Amino acid sequence: MNRTWMLAAGAVLAVGAAVLWKDHASQLSLAGAPTVREQELSARVQSLSQANARLEAALAKARLDEASHAEQMAARQTEIAGLKARLASAPSVAVSRKAALTPQEAQARGTELRAAFDAAFAKKDGKAVLKALQDLLALGPQAYPEAAELWLRIQKDFNEGNSLGLSYPNFYQSMADTGFEHWALENPQVDASVRRFALGGLPWTDRDGAAAFIASLVEREQDPQALTQMAWELGSLADPATAAQVLAMAERSGLETKARQAFIQALGGFEGPEAERAVAALALDPDPDVRDAARVAGVMQHPPAAGIVLTQVVPSAQAGALGLKRGDILLSYNQKPLDSMETLGNAIHASDPGAQATLQVYRNGGIETLTLQGGRLGIDGRFVTPK
Repeated sequence: MNRTWMLAAGAVLAVGAAVLWKDHASQLSLAGAPTVREQELSARVQSLSQANARLEAALAKARLDEASHAEQMAARQTEIAGLKARLASAPSVAVSRKAALTPQEAQARGTELRAAFDAAFAKKDGKAVLKALQDLLALGPQAYPEAAELWLRIQKDFNEGNSLGLSYPNFYQSMADTGFEHWALENPQVDASVRRFALGGLPWTDRDGAAAFIASLVEREQDPQALTQMAWELGSLADPATAAQVLAMAERSGLETKARQAFIQALGGFEGPEAERAVAALALDPDPDVRDAARVAGVMQHPPAAGIVLTQVVPSAQAGALGLKRGDILLSYNQKPLDSMETLGNAIHASDPGAQATLQVYRNGGIETLTLQGGRLGIDGRFVTPK
């Protein structure tokens, strides 16, 4: 309650009571005995006096609260003053930026880090390998060519059993904000394997900008394998802003066959009538490779079952020997339902390579159960579910 208002209200009531009492006393002296009017006035005086007493009690409480707040404020001001005094008496700490290395210093530092990388790699210490690579990349673009060589060694280790114990997400995320991947992809002279490896990392390190960046590269990309992978990544990201460019590449008849197939299949990841009309038109193309890619895209747009639709099958691997084809949908591995490529990879890893495994496949309107050896299948695909 506002203290000023309370004081004013109390004063008004006090004055009112005094006036009424004066009038009351005057009438008593004239008449000598109380009248009805006098009784009413007396009751009003009593009521106003009680109200005045309540206001005085509330005012007293307000004064106490105000005093308490003042004490708290004083305590805070004392604490602030003490902190300021401690800060003023503390020794000053000079913050300095690390001076940029000269080219000679950067070269020497790069040599040290290369040695650290080699030592960690020999010990199969994946964490130390990544740290040495990160520190090398921190030297800037002048260190990128050497870093590209180290990338290739890590990629080879991934392909040959992963002795470093790294995961793709962990590796790619550790490269975030280095700028290396963009540098590699914007420079055609960089080893094609490094550039393709870098493409796989963009969705991990630049999720929001990956699709637009990849789309900006497709027109000038000369490496068919890199172009094919760009199509896979664009289809996986399925950013509506890149749909028109993916469609244009899918309809480009002069494009290398596998790259064009990849762009056609990428259309399967996009929703909307335009993408569906394009796939339906491509399914009537005279080129059988184009028709087959459109068939796979159609399965992705309108999947008949939930599972992993195959977009790639390696003929020389188990998948090829089993007769798996693009457009087949893998439903389960060893009775474990499949909802991602990661789930399939984990199921394969958990199986005994020397033991038999079962694979449920949806194809041609029915479900087949295949028996195979545990271990690598040799496929790629994307999870789909009926809409």
